[in-house]
Amino acid sequence: MKSRGRVRHTARPAPHVSFHADGAGGLLFNGRAQTIFQLDRAAAFLWCSLAEDCTAADLARDYAHRADIGLDEAMAHLTALIDRWREMGLLADSMTTDDAAFGGRSRTGVRIPLNVSPRRPVSIACRVLNADIAVRFVEPALARLCAPLLDGLAGPPPKAWNALIDVLRVERGGAALLCPGRPPFNVPSLRELAPAVLANVVRVALQHSADYPAIHAAMVSTPTGAMVLPAPSGHGKSTLAAGLWSAGFETMCDDTIVLDRETMAASPVIPYICLKSGSWPAIADRLPGLWQHPAYRRPDGMHVRYIRTGGGRTLRHAASRRALPVRALVFPSYDPTTPTEWRPLTTAQALDRLLPCLDPIGHGFDAADIDRLIAWVDGTSRYALSHTSVEDGIAAMKEIASS
Repeated sequence: MKSRGRVRHTARPAPHVSFHADGAGGLLFNGRAQTIFQLDRAAAFLWCSLAEDCTAADLARDYAHRADIGLDEAMAHLTALIDRWREMGLLADSMTTDDAAFGGRSRTGVRIPLNVSPRRPVSIACRVLNADIAVRFVEPALARLCAPLLDGLAGPPPKAWNALIDVLRVERGGAALLCPGRPPFNVPSLRELAPAVLANVVRVALQHSADYPAIHAAMVSTPTGAMVLPAPSGHGKSTLAAGLWSAGFETMCDDTIVLDRETMAASPVIPYICLKSGSWPAIADRLPGLWQHPAYRRPDGMHVRYIRTGGGRTLRHAASRRALPVRALVFPSYDPTTPTEWRPLTTAQALDRLLPCLDPIGHGFDAADIDRLIAWVDGTSRYALSHTSVEDGIAAMKEIASS
């Protein structure tokens, strides 16, 4: 008979199962079955220990210490956990034991919060910037919730994907997003799912982008080039962008643009205007169909509606993305207490306003990049625009465009 101390396990995590730390323990994601399981701290420790060359007694001793239970009870827990994980298809092989080493069965330390669906996953292909991203939903119902937003990003299926985002249903009516290189993104309510998926698609696309940098800005196309409207959140940028779109301007986006690394030409990231609930009354008269657009709640708690933009107002994003030289930088700010005015800015003044809106997309800046940025700003027309209403902002932008 083998001694208790020298029984070695051969159970190993299956190659299609990944572990993700979540602060409370961990999540196991079975990529083959499209299921997710939540572990408490002790069970997460055991899972991570399976890859190590240690004896069953070593595992039980460490597990007993972490779970604050006796050694015999720890052995029983280990047996239950290993058997349960094997039944779930999470292990590559089996645990070799004898009656002296692993005996009895007890309560399991693993909690399974996923509402598992036997249906085949549904995938939606997105093309954002130059990245082809597959969003894979474990249930068709989850895909239907997100399809109205993701449809505007649709592109032809590529030969190879740049990234895969998995969307899974978890307990208490929420969902989890598994994105490459990041911990699971928890969405507590399905009301927030579509905006959360859209935001993560954009983030992944920016990570894969060769463009540089990203700017928090709206973008309007004109016959002589792009007018870029950089501003932090809360400055009325999206509302003004929607007003310009309703007035016949070719608004390309309202939130994020990227600059080509070599030419500094600007491209919209996604063809949407995202309008917060506070702006709906101010813009509804100019957008009669606004109330027909679905209302979503973002993970930050904001209630929003998305208006799809693009060339000809119906062009799909994969076809509408194009880089344009930037002819003007206009820094908008909504202020109902001061008269509407627009005034030119020096290069230094424009840079001071632009820098808080820049995102180097993870590449970081160097001295040469700063020199290029200064030269780019210096080569544009630069204005500050303070407006008291959407109508006044549109009129001012018409004046700037014709100047």
